[in-house]
Amino acid sequence: MRNAAILFLILVGTASSCSRKMSDKEFNDYRDARFSAYCTNDVYAAERTLLGDLQTLSEWESNRVEGTDFKIDYDARKALDHEGLFLIYRKTHETNKMEFEFQQSMDYMAQSRHNAGETPPPSITYDEFARELEMREQKANVRWKTNAISSLSP
Repeated sequence: MRNAAILFLILVGTASSCSRKMSDKEFNDYRDARFSAYCTNDVYAAERTLLGDLQTLSEWESNRVEGTDFKIDYDARKALDHEGLFLIYRKTHETNKMEFEFQQSMDYMAQSRHNAGETPPPSITYDEFARELEMREQKANVRWKTNAISSLSP
C-alpha cells in the first residue's frame, strides 16, 4: 500500500509538471495520497514523503503548474510540509532540524497570508505550535506518532 501511494505521488508529479494544468480531482488525489503516505508506521518514510512533496511543489511552481479551476497556494502547501517535518523532528529529538522547520513553516505561512492580503501569523512557541498541529491531526491515524523511534536512522 505504501509503495503504491509513493508511486502514485511520483506519477502524478511527473505527469502534472509536464501538463502545466491540474484538475481539482488530480490535485485532491495527489494531496490525499501524500497525506496517506505521511500517516505510515515509519517516521523516516513519513519524512521522505514530506521532503519529496517539497521537491514536487518546487518543480510544479517552477513549471508554473496551475489548477484548472483553482489556484495552488504553493506557500501554504510548503508550510504544511514543514509543519509535518517539525513534528517528526520533535519526535526524533532533532532540535536543530525542528527549529529550522518551525521557522520555514512560519515564513511560508507569512508569505501565503501576505499574498492573500492578511496579517502575518501571530508569534507562537514551539510547544504551542506542536499542540495546535497535534489538535489538527488528532482524528487522523498518523501511525508513526505512536511508534517507538529507533536510535538508528535508515
